[in-house]
Order: sequence, then C-alpha cells, then structure tokens
Amino acid sequence: MYYAALLLVLALGSASAEEPPSSKAPDSFGTAGNLTAVSQVRVEAAVDRLERRYNGLKGFSADFVQNYTPRGALIGLEYHGEVHFRKPGKMRWIYQKPEQKEILSDGIKLWLYKPLEKQVIVSDFDRETLSQASGISFLWGKAELRRLFDIAPSAEEAPTGKLRLVLTTKKEQRYYHRIVFLVDEQSGEVKEVTVHEVSGGINALRFAKSRENKDLKDAYFTFSAKGVEVKQAPLGGATLP
Repeated sequence: MYYAALLLVLALGSASAEEPPSSKAPDSFGTAGNLTAVSQVRVEAAVDRLERRYNGLKGFSADFVQNYTPRGALIGLEYHGEVHFRKPGKMRWIYQKPEQKEILSDGIKLWLYKPLEKQVIVSDFDRETLSQASGISFLWGKAELRRLFDIAPSAEEAPTGKLRLVLTTKKEQRYYHRIVFLVDEQSGEVKEVTVHEVSGGINALRFAKSRENKDLKDAYFTFSAKGVEVKQAPLGGATLP
C-alpha cells in the first residue's frame, strides 16, 4: 500500500531496496518494565516536556539516520539525510545516501521524488492515515501522546539524562503496535524513535542537530521540477517500485 510504503518513520528505504539475508531480527525494543527503576513522575515529566516542546515549535530541521530492519533480517538497511517540518502538515525528507530521494508535503499533496529516475509519485495527503502509518505525527502535527498511547518506561537502559519511553497503542493500528522514544529529560527533545511494525519490521530513526527553523517558506514544501515523469498514486492504491 502507498502509505505503508511511507512508514518511517516513513520506511521509504524498504520500499525499493534489496532486503538483507534472512535470520532473526535483532530486538532493539526491550520490554516495558515496572516502575521500580524509573518513577511515574519522571515518565510524566518527560512526556510533558516533549509535548510542550513540539507543540511550541512552528518549524524545525534536523539531520537523521534511519535504519530499517525487515522481519527475519539480520542486518538493517541504513539511510542518511535531513528533514524539515513546518506545522501544520508540511514536511520535507531529503534522503542523501545511499540513494537520493525526497518526500515532501504541503499539507494537501504528498510527493515522493526520485531524481535519478526523473520520477515523482503524487497523492493526496491524508493526515489521519499517514499519522496512523508513521507513529511520528507529533513532528508535523499536534503532540497528544497520552490520548493515543499507554506510556511506560522501557527496560532497556538509557544514556545519562535520557529516558526511554515505550508507547503502546490504545487502539489497534494497521501498521505498528509499539513505539519507543529516547527523550532528553531536560529539553523534551526526541533523540530516537523506534517503530515496531505489525509486520515484524523495526524502523529506527536517530535525530541530530535538531534546531528550530522559523524561516521555512511554503514554497519549500511544494514539489516543482521540469522534465519529470508524474505518476498518480491514489490513497490505498499502488505500491512504490
């Protein structure tokens, strides 16, 4: 499905890359433990800071590393790039290696651009569907984590000053069932997001050089290029090549 292929945090890489040799996928999740090591007070405080931070941002940018491990794979597929957001609904993911591609939305349309193939796939931007598919809609929309998830500390140890939160969906989702955030306890900044898909895949994003960016213009989130083949992908329609 088109939106499933964009799972990410949009698992763009997995849609076109060759899968690695099959074996048992590494479990980077860890089970949500009890509150003996991490108090509920710390969990609530971290969620409060996270929501306050991202709900207060109008636009921001960051570098990212994405690692997608399909179910049964021993080695993940790694991608590098930069991402830019402007609320509400505007985003631009620029994949730089191992191959160039972009995904961008102006809040109305969604484009997947492959410059080497001189091709763009365009669809309507269904915010609700894409939010359900990705699990990171707080980046381009409103952060309402408690409404959508049961939140608990992870059993996996976190670096000093960070807290790992396990978010389990309150309602059954089509694409994922758990998300793990690595959150800076002081700033509320999300350093890592790991999405555990219903299919068994693990989609991990690490963010670096995150910064507020108030200068992003509307035109930056609209696709414009000459000499490009345009393909339409209706919601729930064609898969990506």
